Amino acid sequence: MNSHAEARHFTERTTAEQREIYERAKSPRVRSSKREVRNPLLALAGVAALRSLPIEVRQQLADAARAIQADARDRADKCWRKHKAPMAAYWKAVGVYAGHFARAIKDPNNG
Repeated sequence: MNSHAEARHFTERTTAEQREIYERAKSPRVRSSKREVRNPLLALAGVAALRSLPIEVRQQLADAARAIQADARDRADKCWRKHKAPMAAYWKAVGVYAGHFARAIKDPNNG
């Protein structure tokens, strides 16, 4: 195969791959309804132990986690406005996991 034919073959293959990626992106995605997928903390043994605590203690922990979540979100927004993307991503993740934690320990039946 000469270089022109190779280039054309590569372009055709790439175009077909791009079309396939585009079609996959257009199709609706089905999200898992499994609790452990939506809240990965539920799969941890330590969280299972926390869920056995009295409801009053779990409520206090959940309230503290929600306060951490709100503070982390504020810090993420502040970092983003200051063009500090790595720290914004860090604080965003802290907020997400604080929310996961709050929901994981609040109700042992629902998570």
